[in-house]
Amino acid sequence: VALIIGVFAAALVLAPVVNILHEAYVIGVGLQAPQAFLMKAIVEGVFTGNMDWAMVGAGAVLGIFFIILMRVTSIQFSIMAFAVGMYLPWLMSTPIMIGGMVKWYVDRQIDGRLKPLSPEADEDTQTEYEENVETFREEIHNKGVLFSSGLIAGEALMGVILAALVVTGISIALIEGAPGLAGLPVFLYMAFLVGYVAWRDLDMPEVRKKWGKLLK
Repeated sequence: VALIIGVFAAALVLAPVVNILHEAYVIGVGLQAPQAFLMKAIVEGVFTGNMDWAMVGAGAVLGIFFIILMRVTSIQFSIMAFAVGMYLPWLMSTPIMIGGMVKWYVDRQIDGRLKPLSPEADEDTQTEYEENVETFREEIHNKGVLFSSGLIAGEALMGVILAALVVTGISIALIEGAPGLAGLPVFLYMAFLVGYVAWRDLDMPEVRKKWGKLLK
């Protein structure tokens, strides 16, 4: 019953919101929807017989190559993330890449604070150490993930609000026709905050008290 009520309530809200967004930006033009267009292309290709199987095969071969590469070398990365980056427009994939760089930097900060494991440690001690390190990483990363989730939710709400302003013809611009690069400093500051809310915990007394055995 709760699920039915939830679907009904969401339908009442989503329909007018999507109409407002489409009227303001035009879905697929100003409001890009790469996932939807990808699924549309796949479905149309399968049912009409016009699927570009050469490209599908090339993607499969590329995926197998990367799996073998990760098996025989120390290079490790997510094949799914690589695939997503291939079809997303650069306006979406660039923030994802910057987020990955922030995570890499936070991981470097974590690695620099960890005590090295003794070479003489037995297998059980090594396993326990690795499990504790993984748990510690997740605890530190969760702060950044929560902060990022809030940014995503806020961006979605602001998109709807701005669309409503466009539809109603209301302008709140401080400078008409301001270049988009004017928002770059704010974007960089947000990227810094995502990392900061995570790595600041490394020096907090309660964190050092809880994970004192792992930290230098």
